[in-house]
Amino acid sequence: MKARIHVVGSPEVDAWLDKNVSFSDVKKRYDIIYEEQDFMVLLYHPVTISFDPNVIKHVVQCCIASEINFVVIKCNNGTNYETILKEYMQFKHNPHFRYLPSLRFEYFVSLIKHSNGLIGNSRNGVRETPVLGISSLNNGNRQQNRSTEARSIIHIPDHREMPAATLKVMKNIPRVEPVTEFGSSACAARFGEFIRKCDLSAIYTQK
Repeated sequence: MKARIHVVGSPEVDAWLDKNVSFSDVKKRYDIIYEEQDFMVLLYHPVTISFDPNVIKHVVQCCIASEINFVVIKCNNGTNYETILKEYMQFKHNPHFRYLPSLRFEYFVSLIKHSNGLIGNSRNGVRETPVLGISSLNNGNRQQNRSTEARSIIHIPDHREMPAATLKVMKNIPRVEPVTEFGSSACAARFGEFIRKCDLSAIYTQK
């Protein structure tokens, strides 16, 4: 059966490594005043089983105390999301924060590419940012057993071990060598090549 499995990579990686839209277009469309690599992205989602409201409270307080510019993206609407949005209200009228309820995928990719890094508990911080060599801070256990050992990732399982000083350090971490654990570019080309060469009539197991 192994002979029938062909690893071509992830189409998402192709999208992340593409040129996408320019950062100036992102700024214009979403009214972002920060310059390239002068902000970080906060993307924190609710944890259904072991949600602790003190975690997001601490994360928000650290972001404010750091005095770093942040583009904050609304969390998904899973259980307990209201608690996260309530804490985000502290960002209101603070010039260091730009809150976005949503944004188009290609604009999101460009936003991450031109940031100083991503913090939170999103899969983007353990799967996509390593492809770009951009630093990320993975907080909590939402990505447990899904993360990579890429040098660009800072794992902080316990939120109490994340001071504002850590964010200030992250802002100045240089880009590192990209990690292709989840695939490299040209996935679509490899998939197309496989389809052209594959003889499905020779496979007896059908559905």
